Amino acid sequence: TTDYSLKAHWTPTSNLEVTADGQYIRSDTSQSNFIVLTNGPATVFQQNVSGDVASFSTIPASQTTNAALYSNNGFLDDFSKSVGEEKSGRLDIKYSFDTGVLKSLRAGFRYTDRTNSTRDTGYRYSSINGRGGLENYDLSNIFRGDANVFGSVVTFPLETIGNYANTLSAFGLSGAPPFLPSGSNAQSQQTYAGYGAAYFDASPWSIPLDGNIGVRIVKTDLGVSGYYQQVPQIAQPDGSTATGDPQYAAIAFQDSYTKLLSSLNLRYHLTDALQLRLAASTNLSAPTFSQLNPSLTLTEPGPSQHAEIHTATGGNPLLKPMTSRNLDASLEWYFSDHEYVSVAGFYKKVNGYIQTAITPRDITFPDGKTYTYQVTSYTNAADAEVKGAEFSFQQFFDFLPDPFDGLGLQANFTYVDSQAPSPATSGPVTSVPLELLSRYSYNLVGIYEKGPLSLRLAYNWRSKFVETTAGVGTGNLPIFDQPYGQLDGSLTYQATEHVSFGIDARNINNALKLSYFGITTRPRTATISDRRLSFTARVTY
Repeated sequence: TTDYSLKAHWTPTSNLEVTADGQYIRSDTSQSNFIVLTNGPATVFQQNVSGDVASFSTIPASQTTNAALYSNNGFLDDFSKSVGEEKSGRLDIKYSFDTGVLKSLRAGFRYTDRTNSTRDTGYRYSSINGRGGLENYDLSNIFRGDANVFGSVVTFPLETIGNYANTLSAFGLSGAPPFLPSGSNAQSQQTYAGYGAAYFDASPWSIPLDGNIGVRIVKTDLGVSGYYQQVPQIAQPDGSTATGDPQYAAIAFQDSYTKLLSSLNLRYHLTDALQLRLAASTNLSAPTFSQLNPSLTLTEPGPSQHAEIHTATGGNPLLKPMTSRNLDASLEWYFSDHEYVSVAGFYKKVNGYIQTAITPRDITFPDGKTYTYQVTSYTNAADAEVKGAEFSFQQFFDFLPDPFDGLGLQANFTYVDSQAPSPATSGPVTSVPLELLSRYSYNLVGIYEKGPLSLRLAYNWRSKFVETTAGVGTGNLPIFDQPYGQLDGSLTYQATEHVSFGIDARNINNALKLSYFGITTRPRTATISDRRLSFTARVTY
């Protein structure tokens, strides 16, 4: 990623300020994916999901350890390259008044031009017959030894699959797969935004009230392009079928929309230490480029796959932005310069909420055969609501004797009640919370600030939440993440005025993340993010 930024600030008079910003960002990404398959006999697969970490086995167990039973090997490789650019600029003007209730007027304009292009080879599949020196790989240490997954498995030689050139040679391939037009997509977005705001303070009228009122107009021009691709089955002279060459057609979509966004923020000083905040606003959230990607690839099933469930994944170029109307209120008591207690409530009405959904589509291929595909994509669901409350607290215990007078505590608790329609029209789950929102969450942070030493120990917990409302292979069920709490820490030592050293620790408690499909009796994943330590040295000048 390359980032060039420039800012200029001009004060022609004591009342007038002019600020200009410009920025150019370019990001280049290359990605490679390799999959090596070892194919064994048809066997009985058994799993036990009664614990947090599932166990897997076969009957008999030798089905995963006898290399003589494995005769076919497959290899898939895929490459992608992406380039993203953003050019943006803004101009802000502020005029301040010396007297009166009106404190300042502010106005500005911002322009952003974002583009993204991606090329992808798609997965190339190759196969060979024969065992090719297969070996057994011990899985007893998988998941730090806490998972029972077969004990060992038959695999392609690790020294081969760990080297791309060696793998190509083993499968008789001479080079990487080519980039195809059907693997290309591009997005562009130009945004024009202008705003005006008035800041006021009613204290000259003996009213302890201040705040601001503003309006923003945002115009967005959007363009996306990609390819619709079908991969047919071609009849062979012997009556069998084989995968044919992809057939693709270029597709493109344009869209433009203009939104008016307003806001009002009020602060009433009940006392010098106690204040009440009230806010009302409208917000806009545009769909991401990946959500808008129009490309879709559908591969016709072979004879042995006709009875299977056929799936595909793609974006939705017809997505509209989400808008929300927001109300916020908070009561805050600052009992010192750096200590406070606050309680807040909020309500959001979201229009055009974007969620993941699975839609059945009947697809007809060139040979005239039609199959039903469960296509995972995105949609603007019906309106959604979010409401809740938050409690926050911060205090330093400077009344304690030295050296404990540097101790402090931060704490917050949030309750969120959200609801959106489920993409599933039937089944055990018909309504879901908004994606990634937990009903309950809290953070407890122990603080120590004394001389050159700064220490933080934070425990962050959240209740279950929806990871996605639907996905490939979920049976149109939402994916839930179970409650999760993680302990993190940081230590900083300020050696001199300009030099400091630090240590950061992540997931100190080795927390386990669990997810499931719709209901807890359908477990999906068990994940540990590992304990991580990072060391920093910082020099400022």
